Amino acid sequence: MKDYLAKEDALLEKIHALMKRFSTLKRKSLH
Repeated sequence: MKDYLAKEDALLEKIHALMKRFSTLKRKSLH
């Protein structure tokens, strides 16, 4: 069970990182 939660956490971290990267790219393209 702990392993599953750890995998979920890693996935969330990846998604957050991608969202951050996407938002920064969006901002750069706007300016």
